[in-house]
Amino acid sequence: MQEPWKKAKEEYQNQPLPPQLEMRVKQAIAQGQSPVRKARWGLKGLISFAAAAACFTLMMHVSPVFAQNVANLPVIGEFLRIVTGVQIDKEDANEVIHITLPKVENSGNAEFEKQINQRIEEELDHLSAEAREQAEELKKQAEGRTEPYNPVDFYADYHIHYNQGTLLSFSIDTTTTMASGYDQRYFFNLDLETGQELTLTKVIGQDKLEAADQQIRTQIEQRLAEDPSSFFDFSEEGGYPGLKADQKFYINENRQVVVVFDEYEIAPGSSGTPEFVLNLPLLK
Repeated sequence: MQEPWKKAKEEYQNQPLPPQLEMRVKQAIAQGQSPVRKARWGLKGLISFAAAAACFTLMMHVSPVFAQNVANLPVIGEFLRIVTGVQIDKEDANEVIHITLPKVENSGNAEFEKQINQRIEEELDHLSAEAREQAEELKKQAEGRTEPYNPVDFYADYHIHYNQGTLLSFSIDTTTTMASGYDQRYFFNLDLETGQELTLTKVIGQDKLEAADQQIRTQIEQRLAEDPSSFFDFSEEGGYPGLKADQKFYINENRQVVVVFDEYEIAPGSSGTPEFVLNLPLLK
């Protein structure tokens, strides 16, 4: 099992610096230095700032009290809307389960937070229960056989894609490993001002769905031209059928909609969960 401090270190290394914090720090540096001292102080300042950022991110993940206090700071309070809620770990002869359960907080809408957090818990409970059932079934099938039995691994973690203004977009990413691995992703796109979950139609508009569909088809054709095995052919079973009413998507750091499909939905497993960035403005 991965040691907690190593996991925290990896999370820090992958954590982008909040734009508000970066801007304020740069302003403070510019105001507090004379032109003569800027060049001499630069490297030392960057090292000190990197160390401070490391400590900040580590504390954010391991100390709920620290996270709550930081949320009240005017400089970075806007970006702090998700903290790690519960870490669930279980290992035995049949299954290995590791879940990092995200928790929405500090949105200003307690009832909406409660609804979203409850849905997250229910979804992960359901998925971990499925993994447990699969583990028990595989264990029964392995009885009396000479082949070694490998327990079912279920991992779940979350990733924040966009967290600015009133928009929050994040995903829960799961991997279930038996004989082979299977990835599933669940997306949450929230309007924290209205307390609504956003659909693709609400984000880009009903009149832009046809343009979005065409952009996806064009991108698939381009990728097929480069690698004919990257997607199922349009005319084949399993080929791209068009956008769905409950289409999965997220909003990236550039305020672009990224449409996502499940593994094996429109492409072979080797293509993972295909993503398509749309060149369309957001309504929000």
